[in-house]
Amino acid sequence: MKLELKKYLGHVIMIAIFLIIIVRVTAIVTDTEQPTPVSVIISDSMVPTMRRGDIIFWVPTPIENVRVDDIIVFQSSVRDTMVTHRVIEVREGTRGIELITKGDDNEYADQMGPHVPERPVRSSNYYGKVISVGNQPLLIPFVGHLWIVLDGLLALFLGGTFGGGGILVFVPIITACVMLISVILMLPEEDDDDDDDGRKVIRRMIVNENNKIHVLAVFFILVLAFMLVILPATWSSHSEFNISIGVGQPAGTASHTFSYVRPGQTIEGTYKLHNPGFAHVNIYTFSEGDGSGWMKLEESYVEADSRTTTVETFHITIPDNAERGTYTIDVYHYNSPFWGLYPRSFITGTLNDNPRNGILYLNALTALIFASITTAVLMIVSFIVDEYKLWREYYRARKIYRSTVALGNTLGFRIYLTISGFLAWIGNKFDWLRGLDELEFDPKKPLTAAAVALASLPLVWLGADLWVLPVMVLIATVIAYYQGCRWRAELFTAGITAGFITIISFYAVPIIVSTPPGLESLTLAGMSTAVALIIFVLLSPVILFISYLTGLTIHWVKIKKSPKTSLEITDL
Repeated sequence: MKLELKKYLGHVIMIAIFLIIIVRVTAIVTDTEQPTPVSVIISDSMVPTMRRGDIIFWVPTPIENVRVDDIIVFQSSVRDTMVTHRVIEVREGTRGIELITKGDDNEYADQMGPHVPERPVRSSNYYGKVISVGNQPLLIPFVGHLWIVLDGLLALFLGGTFGGGGILVFVPIITACVMLISVILMLPEEDDDDDDDGRKVIRRMIVNENNKIHVLAVFFILVLAFMLVILPATWSSHSEFNISIGVGQPAGTASHTFSYVRPGQTIEGTYKLHNPGFAHVNIYTFSEGDGSGWMKLEESYVEADSRTTTVETFHITIPDNAERGTYTIDVYHYNSPFWGLYPRSFITGTLNDNPRNGILYLNALTALIFASITTAVLMIVSFIVDEYKLWREYYRARKIYRSTVALGNTLGFRIYLTISGFLAWIGNKFDWLRGLDELEFDPKKPLTAAAVALASLPLVWLGADLWVLPVMVLIATVIAYYQGCRWRAELFTAGITAGFITIISFYAVPIIVSTPPGLESLTLAGMSTAVALIIFVLLSPVILFISYLTGLTIHWVKIKKSPKTSLEITDL
């Protein structure tokens, strides 16, 4: 086999993205929706551990697994936002385990002090633990400021925020951009010999011979993709109840029954609209049946916040000429977070005449909008990349020209040469990552060495942290070296496989094992696995460097002890 790192990591990214999409759609359809386990820090309450604009990753875990000093994510009980703070106390309450939390930079705990106190964190508003190494969370600094700016613009122009559920409008766009760009960058180039390679066929569908994006092809692919996500989610995310009215006689069996009603009489009833998910959704209610024309809803279009229940009222007026008999009304509630894109008057006007066709029309319109925005973003990205390539070639030619005509003594050009030299120096430092896919080797020894990472499983149950990762990578590399592996590709295979096993052991296996069977547990395990895959990709450069440094050190020590070792064939 060959160690094709770019291809393998690309596959891991794509699997993680598809897993997140599948889990999200399944969660929406089955009403087991949970927030996406990536958060942006929007305050400085956790300074110096985390700062405003940092992006953190967290993994859903049972609340029983939380310990003091863990950083957790939970839903605030006093405002509509998620909070990321450190646990300072774990106690047993009357309703189960309760957590007391505090920001590292705050003087008081969240559940006490001069501010409006939070309720103790319980399983009902607990989401998960932040992924940390020791007491330091794994984070991406500063990048979240872009998210905060977009959130402010959304609040300014659309009256919503990412935190209030508006983010779900943009998740499909962002996901599609990431997936499509990943496909473009990671699929094989056109110089491959196998014309029937499925990946190459996909690339030809979205990129032309000049490496430009096929705009129409990309647009129609995105429309189809969004329709496949939005339509099942909307048609499956509905509830219903029925009403039986007996005019002059007993009513039939139904969730709401009214017997011996007289013509001309007006009756009244209530129904509940429940939003169990994390998203802010818009719910439209309509009725069908032989008595649907008699029914009037006080509110047919309701905006429901996350995890709330509202009580709505309906009125039914029996016509004076109604004949004796039993009449049935079927009432349907359809909801979608995407309808928040449109003005209320447009939604009600579209749905009032023919609700079922209106729902289909709104979903198709939403898919077209998302596909248009995504295509536009990809075109902008493609334009920027092309301009960057032209700029790079221009300055390369300018460098040659200036050196030819002896104009290289200008201050600006010297600065340019300094920056170019620095970037070249950085590139040379990563020479150890080049040429890995040129060597054909037997994977048995590296994979056997990587099996040592299975020892991380019992360490998870003993409460070990992610510090086990470099230890397992180091041990696997040492074993691979002493088994006779002398090529970087072999040592990297052992290290990267050990790292993968360790990360999955820490962030996926405990969730899968500890949660009872069920759809909610399945979505929890799926999301945890997706997060573990993303963390693996982010940490892969560190894993590879540990493997390289370990192999290089062992080889250097062996040469010092036995100079004939320098005669061994190796690329270390």
